[in-house]
Amino acid sequence: MKYSTIKELHPEGTQYITLNDHEVPSVYSDVEQEYNTIRNHIGLIDGNGFALLQITGGNEIEFVNSLISKDISFLNPGMVCEAIMLRENATPIAIVYILNTPSGLLLLAPPENAAETCQWIFAHQEDGVEIKDLSNEKSLIFIEGEKSWCVAAKVFSFPIETLALRTFSTVQFEEDSDVILSRIGRSGEYAYCIIASHETILHLSMHLLQEKDTPISLCGSSAMDICMLEVSQPIICEETVSAGTLFELGYQWFTQYDKEDYIGAEKLKEQFEAERQLHAVGFKSEDQEAILPGATVYLEDEQVGNVLLAKNDPTLKGTLGIAMLQTCVAVSGIPLSVRCGEKHSSIMTISSPFVRPHSWDSQME
Repeated sequence: MKYSTIKELHPEGTQYITLNDHEVPSVYSDVEQEYNTIRNHIGLIDGNGFALLQITGGNEIEFVNSLISKDISFLNPGMVCEAIMLRENATPIAIVYILNTPSGLLLLAPPENAAETCQWIFAHQEDGVEIKDLSNEKSLIFIEGEKSWCVAAKVFSFPIETLALRTFSTVQFEEDSDVILSRIGRSGEYAYCIIASHETILHLSMHLLQEKDTPISLCGSSAMDICMLEVSQPIICEETVSAGTLFELGYQWFTQYDKEDYIGAEKLKEQFEAERQLHAVGFKSEDQEAILPGATVYLEDEQVGNVLLAKNDPTLKGTLGIAMLQTCVAVSGIPLSVRCGEKHSSIMTISSPFVRPHSWDSQME
């Protein structure tokens, strides 16, 4: 088991889940409170469990290009590409971030998909390509929230307004402590990923949690999952991977249609040209009791689909979820019902974003 670099900062009673043989903090105190921190204040998210691979050798761009759905042939230094990695049958493995650094490509994959991502990349390693797992040397954290840019600018004395979405810069925290500061995140709010040595991440996290002007609190994966669901940020898991094609799931915005030469591309083209019978659609319900994945969805007495994901949402004060539905009802504004055992719940299909992040309507001052 690999424990977090900042575990000593976790409060007593923290709940954990195990992902990729890593102990990932799920809830520090209260899910709703941590959700409200991300949406209305600033959350510090522990990145323990993220895959962190350095890929070098001179042919690294061509190698990674063969594994992902977007073309990074012209990915400039300091830029980040967010893409999907597919199996040969075009089912998704993970959403990955690729950073073009002076020392080669840096690839990040989230904890829920990190193990398979690493296995897949090493299994396809080519001659002349070197892959190094940096998790024994470095850690990462995220700060996410509408005012997270204020903290980043203050802590790093960096003109934060110059750091565009999906870019990164090497900055310093404390003397001689190089930090990669990247503007990426998964909640839909202003967000920054910070990568540095274990020691630097610990000292930086302690510093952030003691911040007075713009308070920051630890937030676990359960609260982040709700935020991701609200903005249709894919949570790739067994339920979604087995439910439908990339296009039925609505993940096609991670692909580049004019790119052809990568694993899964041929099957993906077949799926694109095929007639689709199903489509994933968001839904909400006033029912705050559990609507479980796999529950059957009905239009009156006709079965029209199944629930993929469902979570209690503090903003909607009910359940928010994703259902895979027949295309005839896969539109916003359709009243349906969900049956799970003897329990029936009324739901309404809705369009994305299901909850609008505050950062979408605010600017850096």
